[in-house]
Amino acid sequence: MKRTAINLHTITAARLREGRERGSITVEHIMWAVIIVALVTTVGALLTAWATGKIGELG
Repeated sequence: MKRTAINLHTITAARLREGRERGSITVEHIMWAVIIVALVTTVGALLTAWATGKIGELG
């Protein structure tokens, strides 16, 4: 009986650790996605401002 309890504890602990690791990967991907979106937005705003300034110089 003692051996069964130890096996049950080991299996449960492994599943809990596995679940936590899966969630951390998701959070990491979300963080990278937010950083990339922020960079793309910033570059787009800079290009738009530059192009608007150049158009203003023409006319």
